Amino acid sequence: NVLDINNIDISKDNLNLDDKKSKFNINTKKIDVLVKNIKIVDTKTSIEDLTLKTPTLNFDDIQSKIKVESSNINLNVNSFLLDKEDISIKDIKLIKPSISVKDKTNNIELNAKDIQLHINNIVNKKDDLSVNFVKLFEPKLDFLNTSDKTKIVAKNLDLEVKKLSNGKNGFKIEKINLNKPNISIVLAKKENQIENENNTKPDSKEVETVKKEDNKSPKNRLDIGPVNITNGIFSFEDKNLPIPFKTTVTKLNGKISEFKNKKSSTTNLEVKGVVDEYGVAKITGVVRPNNIKLLTDINMIFSNIAVQNFTPYSGKFVGREIKSGKLDLDLKYNIEESNLEAKNNIVISKLELGEKVESADAVSLPLDIAIALLRDSNGIIDINLPVSGNVDDPQFAIGSIIWKAFVNLMTKAVTAPFSLLGAMFNFNEDEIKSVKFDPLEDEVGPIQRETLDKIAQILKSRSEIAIELSPSYDEAKDG
Repeated sequence: NVLDINNIDISKDNLNLDDKKSKFNINTKKIDVLVKNIKIVDTKTSIEDLTLKTPTLNFDDIQSKIKVESSNINLNVNSFLLDKEDISIKDIKLIKPSISVKDKTNNIELNAKDIQLHINNIVNKKDDLSVNFVKLFEPKLDFLNTSDKTKIVAKNLDLEVKKLSNGKNGFKIEKINLNKPNISIVLAKKENQIENENNTKPDSKEVETVKKEDNKSPKNRLDIGPVNITNGIFSFEDKNLPIPFKTTVTKLNGKISEFKNKKSSTTNLEVKGVVDEYGVAKITGVVRPNNIKLLTDINMIFSNIAVQNFTPYSGKFVGREIKSGKLDLDLKYNIEESNLEAKNNIVISKLELGEKVESADAVSLPLDIAIALLRDSNGIIDINLPVSGNVDDPQFAIGSIIWKAFVNLMTKAVTAPFSLLGAMFNFNEDEIKSVKFDPLEDEVGPIQRETLDKIAQILKSRSEIAIELSPSYDEAKDG
């Protein structure tokens, strides 16, 4: 009942497995396997060290339309022990292979280079799994959605997962540290864009059934966190515009508190970073991860953002470039039991528009006049766009609602300027729309002076506005 082998060294130029029944193929070139100190005593099998090296290892699942190509595989497994159903491994290390995955069914391509993976102290006893830590060092990951050409690139990742376990108490991770991540998202230019905001929503009864099943099974319990992000870089690029748009957030630091999928648990988050060169962003809030529609309370503050960077969007949607200006945003979004109450406070300083941009999607808006009406004597535009609604409504889409509110504000500036100015200065529209005189009255009295003083107040703070007086008379009474 005892087997003791000091060394197994296998070298093979070519190895090919072609399973025609299951329709998959595995092939490799120049594979080297080295196994040290194998000992089998009764039900226990131990291996001191196992190393697998091969320049190429390819897997092709024809039925599932998944193809995996890898190169420079260097895998090391240290202190392996199998005792009946129990398994323990001291270390698993994967050193700088390149892996390419193509999934034609789900339209996904993944390319990974320079992967350095270290997994320490793996113990699996029956249904309980524990891992001391998982470390991933500075790989380069390219993800491509082949249907819409969306690309996500991640590099310089330094990821550490501490104390991972999965057992009768559910899935748990004590802490996740993400250091120096550099992540970019690129939306490729689409020839035919079809936007469908009315996404099919699952049946409420079906959702409730899933919830009940999840709560019954301890295996589905999640306890993850906190997640710490240090010194990250995030960039976003959209090529679906007359002028491509790109923005970058650097010095990204933040913390996401424990993530639990219990019914009443909440998660706090705080993230801050530098936008482009001189802007600042800070996001704080609390959400109920099990169902964000039950509770979401998020505050997003963006300060000193260069408005000209948004010329690609202004060109597409309103047909104008932005020459200069600074933007401050204070966005508060609160959802309770699917009811949304949002406050969008927008402050734009020293805004100057530039040349016209040809765009089929541009809405004709009287921006120059609207800006003159909205801008105060210090060149500041202060706008508040509140939004409310029920997120379960199939017609509800937050982006289109905010855009509609903005278009309505710009249109109102021209079609009803006295109403807009009255609201801004806390005047009634009728108080400033006309200066009324009785028949044959030829002096400015207290009643007329009140209206004129209010108009003067508006003119002092809106230096670009001129008012044209249209005298009128009653033919019967004044004649």
